[in-house]
Amino acid sequence: MKSLLIAFAVAAISLTTATVTHATTYVYQLADHPNGGLAGTYDYGLRLDRETPSPRFFSFGNGASATLSYDSVNLTATMSGTMVESLGNGSTGATYSFSYTMDGLTDIGNGGFIDTTGNGSGSVIGAGVGMTDLLLGAAAKGSAPYVGEYFRFGLDALADRAFTGFEGTGWVQSKPGANDFLFTATLVTTPLPGAAWMLLAGVGGLGLMRRRKKTS
Repeated sequence: MKSLLIAFAVAAISLTTATVTHATTYVYQLADHPNGGLAGTYDYGLRLDRETPSPRFFSFGNGASATLSYDSVNLTATMSGTMVESLGNGSTGATYSFSYTMDGLTDIGNGGFIDTTGNGSGSVIGAGVGMTDLLLGAAAKGSAPYVGEYFRFGLDALADRAFTGFEGTGWVQSKPGANDFLFTATLVTTPLPGAAWMLLAGVGGLGLMRRRKKTS
């Protein structure tokens, strides 16, 4: 009976703390957006237009591995991993490491967010002179839902395109050009709410007490 009362107390505590402690980090695996090829014969997850006389496209497919981690409590996000340069007509170039971070995000629920502050920076490692540093650039489009936004991530983020799913788009600047991230995302890790951790701890504690009772 005593064990049962303790378990109920832990469950009650978990319910009261649920409003204080909640989900934190969502982790997604990134892939090229199916509409990336609209630019031509390139597949891309990051496109940089003005670093060379012609655009350069970097794929999140073709053996690359990139993730996005979003902390919905601290309102920060990081994209990192590797990208493969897409050279067009199905051919690929070298593999590059990259990292990109944002803070001051606006949470839109269900693991999605919008960046309206422009607090973002990152780098593509080894991709050539002038392409090392990436800074978040304002949306170039003049139509909704992009006006005044720097980065959008969530369900149907690219509302003016054919694909509907969990996706993201954002505009970057890299001395002096600006173009975009364009990708889909598959959820890898769903954060467990704080209340659930408390409940699991309570159940574990109850099991331990029963075990001790049997051995005594």
